[in-house]
Amino acid sequence: MNSATKELEKYHLYSQAKSFLGREFMLWLWKHIEDAPVHDIEGKQVEIWLQDKVNYTNPNRHKGVTKMAIQGEESASNEISRLALKLGMQPSEYRIGMRINGQTEMVFSMTPSLSIKSWKLSIHDEISDDDKTMEEFDYMVLTDDVITSLFDTFLQKKSGTDFLPEVSKWIRSR
Repeated sequence: MNSATKELEKYHLYSQAKSFLGREFMLWLWKHIEDAPVHDIEGKQVEIWLQDKVNYTNPNRHKGVTKMAIQGEESASNEISRLALKLGMQPSEYRIGMRINGQTEMVFSMTPSLSIKSWKLSIHDEISDDDKTMEEFDYMVLTDDVITSLFDTFLQKKSGTDFLPEVSKWIRSR
């Protein structure tokens, strides 16, 4: 098996793990963002926060509400979000904001498959369209690197014995 095939196989397994653990990751990410909103990733200071949208699904579809969307400022910290978590609803989409080195901001939505959608970059400089496209591409790659780095941290925490009690305590405290 050549190195390209090994890398492709590794990527496929990693994608499956992301998809399988996505809902747990999203819940952990919410807690992690509240605990530590600033991270050093690839030599860049990355600030991350939940934006103005949180969607939930209920894995126990036979018990009441199956989907819920909360939008507006403080959507992640309002009373309805707290209640949704306590009732066992799971995050199904977040709108996330991210700032790099205190300057460049981007906003995107993320689902449990960890796919990034509706990605938008705020570029304040006056640059040519070609340069803007290259800069946007670089920041898209950086966004994926940040989510991958946080997912790796999640996997390390999840393998610890205090993971479940820690997240459960956080949900109850909301």
